Amino acid sequence: MRAQKIRLARPSIALNSYYFPSSNLIDSTGSYSNENAQLNIYLPVLSHFSQKDSSNSSSYLQVSATHSVYFSHPQISSLIQSQNLLGAALGLSSFWVKNKKNIFLISFNSLSRNDETTITNPSFRYSGSAFYKRYFTPGFSCHFGMVYSYVIGRAVLLPAFGLSINTGKRSRLNINFPNKIYFVQKLGKSFFLNAYLKPYGSYNYISNESGYLSPSTYYLRQRENHAGLAGTWKFNSRFLINGDLGFAFNRSFRIAEGLDNKSKTYYKSKIGNNFYAGIGFKYSFGKQKKLRAIDSKLTEDEKEELLNDPYLENSILD
Repeated sequence: MRAQKIRLARPSIALNSYYFPSSNLIDSTGSYSNENAQLNIYLPVLSHFSQKDSSNSSSYLQVSATHSVYFSHPQISSLIQSQNLLGAALGLSSFWVKNKKNIFLISFNSLSRNDETTITNPSFRYSGSAFYKRYFTPGFSCHFGMVYSYVIGRAVLLPAFGLSINTGKRSRLNINFPNKIYFVQKLGKSFFLNAYLKPYGSYNYISNESGYLSPSTYYLRQRENHAGLAGTWKFNSRFLINGDLGFAFNRSFRIAEGLDNKSKTYYKSKIGNNFYAGIGFKYSFGKQKKLRAIDSKLTEDEKEELLNDPYLENSILD
């Protein structure tokens, strides 16, 4: 057995910011708008490759640490005007590639979402996922597993499954239930166009500064769906920028005592549909090593997507 340590994925930092312009509330008078930004840090902490000298049997294990910091400034009529919502997450993600075709993925995250007042007594929540992914051919794979997340604004445990298929030499379709469906087309040597459809949900434990509601603290829960176009331009192997233009629909928010369905609701409303825009960048540190443990017939873009996603499960869940 020949074994060696190789760090294929590289440490990276990414910053993304989105703007949601003012939209009317449907079930009450008033309006809703939001601006948010998130900083992601990705750090591979362990990698190990092994291969038998006398066969094609091989395996590759990678464990990575992730950290994110989140900022949001929503305005909801007279309920929320000047509060800054803050959040942070720490997690571990790992994957194991066996014989170049079988991939096992596990992730775990600890989350805290508050405001400038409640952050002194933060409320922690947890999310995670576990998947098995199988490459039947270099251009076709399927996956299935379970995910525990806040994709609908409260904690849910859901089955997850999907597929990825190359629709051409420079394009790929990914169907990932319960999250993202997207189509990627490469244009030229360094530009990628991405059409997507995905749900979006979030929560924050915040203080009551409105004077209209009785509790001193409550949970702000948001839920909506996004459809849009995203463009990514790779300047070089280390630096890329991305722009995003989309449409938010089936939107709603709820101010509640807790995060489960039985929690008392103090206020809720649907939000009018509207466009949104986003921009961001990602910078990777260090040199890219050869991807020895992954099937050599995969394209370099597919290898990079697998090994260098700041959150590996995003290739399935994001």
